[in-house]
Amino acid sequence: ASMACGASRWQTALRVVMPTASAGIFSALMIGLGLVATVAILSTSVEDTILEAVEEAFTGDAIVQPTGFNVFSGFSTEVGDRVEALPEVDRVARLTYLPITDASGIPNVAVGIEPDTIDLAINFEDVEGSWSDVVGDGLALQRIEADNTGLGIGDEVTLDIIGDGERTFVVRAIFDIGGGVSDSQSWYINYETVREINDQTTDNSLIVAAAEGVDPDALVEAINAELRSEEHTSELQS
Repeated sequence: ASMACGASRWQTALRVVMPTASAGIFSALMIGLGLVATVAILSTSVEDTILEAVEEAFTGDAIVQPTGFNVFSGFSTEVGDRVEALPEVDRVARLTYLPITDASGIPNVAVGIEPDTIDLAINFEDVEGSWSDVVGDGLALQRIEADNTGLGIGDEVTLDIIGDGERTFVVRAIFDIGGGVSDSQSWYINYETVREINDQTTDNSLIVAAAEGVDPDALVEAINAELRSEEHTSELQS
């Protein structure tokens, strides 16, 4: 329907929102990170509580992600390049997802992150080890998962990557998330490692920080305007 109204392919296939627009929207957008993966809003007070936790746990100003609820829908990395070049943007964190069977034998998602921009996506607390060491075969793990599996810094863990087979990683960071938000996707590996495994040039989410003095509403408007631009030539991929 939006195509019929003159919206471009990019405008239709991507959405840009502020993370605290509503708990329901946020839970849908962040399902790839496993944050607030199932949210039942029972009352205004419950929603307010969820949003307070989201605001404490999430440090970005806007999220760019494909419409729909397929976690593994991807879009060209050119989207991130163009968003990053906007004067309203300070930094962009790129996230990409990898289907795995985790160390407990449970189907799960590993999140590909860039160590130098992960602080845009989530406010991590009590980090043991270092995010800067999550390169190559390095892996970061939520503390609750580390406690459940008995894994510690320097330990090896084997993940079964769907379509690629087993691969061994080394725990380089263990963390908690601010706001007491639960994270069901506890496995974080390097963005470039995921791209190497998938042999892909797509992202699954962008977390965007506004430049100094730029209002989040103005940031969202600027990103939406860029995504509507007829200059775009890249194909969205899934």
